[in-house]
Amino acid sequence: MERRRRPAVTAAIGALMAAVVSLSLVGCTGNGYPASVLEGTEITVAWDEALTNVNTASVAGALAGNLEVEQLTRSQFARQRAGKIEYDQGFGSITIADEAEDSFGLSYDLAEPQWSDGIPVDAADLLLAWAAGSNFFATDGGDDAGSADSSDDPLRFDSMPTGMALSDEIPAYDEFERRIDVHFSRPFNGWETALDVAVPAHVVGRHALGVDDPMAAKTAVIESITGSDDAALEKIVSVWNSGFAVGEQQIPREDLLLSSGPYLVEKIDGDDEAPDQRVVLRANAAYVPGPSAGYERITLQRDEGENLENAVGDRYDLVQVVPRADNFTSIRQLDRNDYGVRDIGHGAVWTVRANIAASRPLADDVARSVLMRSFDRGEVVEGGAGAWDDVYTAASSVIFPPGSPDYQVAVEDTGFAATFTGGRDAEDLRAGAGVPAGIPLCVLYDRGSEVAAGMFASFSAQIAEGGWVATDCGSDSPEDVAAGSDDWDIYLGLMPFPSTADELRDQWGSGGAQNHSGAGDEGRDELIARLAAETDRYAARDLRVAIEKTIVSQMVVAPLAVDPVLVISDRDIEGVQPRASRYGTLLDRAYSWRPADSDQPSTPQDDEDDEDSDSGLF
Repeated sequence: MERRRRPAVTAAIGALMAAVVSLSLVGCTGNGYPASVLEGTEITVAWDEALTNVNTASVAGALAGNLEVEQLTRSQFARQRAGKIEYDQGFGSITIADEAEDSFGLSYDLAEPQWSDGIPVDAADLLLAWAAGSNFFATDGGDDAGSADSSDDPLRFDSMPTGMALSDEIPAYDEFERRIDVHFSRPFNGWETALDVAVPAHVVGRHALGVDDPMAAKTAVIESITGSDDAALEKIVSVWNSGFAVGEQQIPREDLLLSSGPYLVEKIDGDDEAPDQRVVLRANAAYVPGPSAGYERITLQRDEGENLENAVGDRYDLVQVVPRADNFTSIRQLDRNDYGVRDIGHGAVWTVRANIAASRPLADDVARSVLMRSFDRGEVVEGGAGAWDDVYTAASSVIFPPGSPDYQVAVEDTGFAATFTGGRDAEDLRAGAGVPAGIPLCVLYDRGSEVAAGMFASFSAQIAEGGWVATDCGSDSPEDVAAGSDDWDIYLGLMPFPSTADELRDQWGSGGAQNHSGAGDEGRDELIARLAAETDRYAARDLRVAIEKTIVSQMVVAPLAVDPVLVISDRDIEGVQPRASRYGTLLDRAYSWRPADSDQPSTPQDDEDDEDSDSGLF
């Protein structure tokens, strides 16, 4: 696209040097903490991740462990969580200023947040986030953030792709008001979360441009961006791309670990390869705009051992485990003994997917329709889940997670229940449709997963009653097989719930990289394209429902159940209420955790409705 460069509008630039906001001590403890923080309290959490990078807007930093920590150490304008957008008005607000077919404008207006060193989050931080997310200055010809390698272009930020890549001019900004106005070439879905304020501009200015004074460093970053100073931008890009890796020591720890969220990283023992890395989070005394911390410290202890539930109340206060046959009895006893046990969806759904490649038997619409109605989905789940059947929440959608705001609308409107009748009179159904008996079906699944293996056994037995023959095509790498060949007919496996139009296109668009079934549909491609440009929340929902209707009509996939994880907490902890997500389930709303004997409220302060997790499982 053509990039338009216009002078940025600057208001009250002189105020930049004097904008450091002092932290009010009203309602705070003696150490400057908000009154909610219980000094001297700490909690130890086992996790199997590592903290490797604190710039989660970068490709290198967007890993599960880093994203877990980021939700406690960064404030953002908005986040997508449990299928909905959550705004943080204490951080700031986003306003659609202009919308037309070929024009879109967003105004980002900060409240008065600050970094943990007391330096304000301001327009410099927003402009840096814009420059990284948009890759406006990249010269390698790639319009999409993250679509090219920065080694080929010193002006390319290695940023995760968002709609910010559609920005077509340098934003206007108002430093006094802490606001930037961003223009885009068209509207886009996901605008609420497109700007990721991941790193402090004054830290980048200090270590990229050699300006020690924090406010002068911010000015230097602003001038480099608004002045399109390629020499300075190369240095900024280099620090942004590689300076925030925990093990590199390119930036000193006191700068590297600054926070704009309710917690900050106080200490890291061990590098990202250490099997026993220990990360200590401490309440951020400079954090004032939103839900504040309860425990003064949260320690994350890396532990990849099995049966961590047996360490709750001893080595650990809270753990996250996968339900398995060998831990059912011990976890049931913990629940009976009043430990906290909650199951939550992990952002993916177990499915039965059909391969409709022309050379395969299920390319025939009639045969596929019969096969996909020849098994009971609940029985397949029970075969894989065993004693844990109750924590595998039944799913009737591959786009909307159960419990999300729009799930019920999708179930009602897609016709799924009427289409997938499930297992009744399977033999008569096949014979009546004229499909011959004895058709062999190569069933692909992860043979290393006890859940997948159990599902395969149940599925095979059920379709055999209808006259089909299941061949065991279990693999150690089923995703690679499904993506790389057509030598399979049914794939029993997990699919992530798509959260963006791009992910929907990958999974269900014609020729999509993750469209293993091979089911294309021009109408669906058009719907996905419309979704990519839709800014209204309800119109976007209706487009997603329409997309799912096309998937249901093709009968290429049968959703089974949400993939669960369990969060187990000691009896003396209150407020553990994680929500379903692809990542970040362990520390979700950890600021609401409180000792059970404290006087502080433990109910999450930003959400009164918790349908995505459950307790009292047994």
